[in-house]
Amino acid sequence: MIRNKQLAVLHAASTDSTRFNLNSVRFEADGSLVATDGHMLAVVKASEEAGAGLEPFEISLESAKTLSKGTRGKTNLGAGIDRDATNGNGSLRVTLGDGSALELPKLAQGDDGFYPDWRQVIPKDDRKIEHRVGLSLHVLERMVQIARQATETRKGEQRVLEFEFGGEFEPVKVTDPKDDALTIVLMPCRI
Repeated sequence: MIRNKQLAVLHAASTDSTRFNLNSVRFEADGSLVATDGHMLAVVKASEEAGAGLEPFEISLESAKTLSKGTRGKTNLGAGIDRDATNGNGSLRVTLGDGSALELPKLAQGDDGFYPDWRQVIPKDDRKIEHRVGLSLHVLERMVQIARQATETRKGEQRVLEFEFGGEFEPVKVTDPKDDALTIVLMPCRI
């Protein structure tokens, strides 16, 4: 069962046409969905039964958007994958919670080297962690709005914000390294 919340990963997929292998959403054998643009990676795990017996594959970003529209507002229903029709076939077949069906073309099947090995970039649990900081999603969204409005960006230019983490419960200072006019201080949350 694919839940709409899993399809949130499509926001991490690349829209750059020169990075064609990242213009997709990967379905893993365990039911997890993965997307990356090379700068950000998003993985949303599924319940264990979601992917049982499914071969890994990718669908295009456009197909993922179509699937997301079909499951929107149906958080508890989602979309059931027809495993027999999907495995070894050139398309993903799903039945939406309202009974309608979708058939979406796959870009690749299995581990054929098309999609990067995303597991290599996830930090290992055994690494030494100096500080763990919790930041509210609402606060982060507001910070991005401020940064977008307060910084001048030329067309095609990518702006970068610098985060300075002090201690576990110390404020997080956010600055624009190219423009010293912007400083944002975020107060961490207890986790």
